Amino acid sequence: MEGSFRDGDDEVSDTIEQRILTLHELERLAQSRNGADWHHLLIGLTDHLMQNIAASDDQYHEVFSDIACILLKALELAAREDYARRVAHLENFPHQVVHQLVGDELSVATPVIRLSPVLTDSHLIELANR
Repeated sequence: MEGSFRDGDDEVSDTIEQRILTLHELERLAQSRNGADWHHLLIGLTDHLMQNIAASDDQYHEVFSDIACILLKALELAAREDYARRVAHLENFPHQVVHQLVGDELSVATPVIRLSPVLTDSHLIELANR
């Protein structure tokens, strides 16, 4: 794995924090209507992506990005802030997700703008011109 993104402060149970969620657990979280469960789902899906980043192809990244962006739109601000802090430093992280985080509230965007190796100088110039 390229690096841990479990650096955020949240109240996730030790069981979820200590291991990769199974597909069955991810499915259960996806069926929930609870925002906290969707936050855990996004973290679990990101775990799977980062664990398999070298073996994943463009289609895998695209599907992950689509799901992550949908979940991010549904999450409360505190959950989006937490997620941004967790993934801001990750290399090879899907650009679509990085761009969505950067376009979010300043408290979500700031760690990504500061730390993301995915953002190029042209991205940063574009942000500065907004």
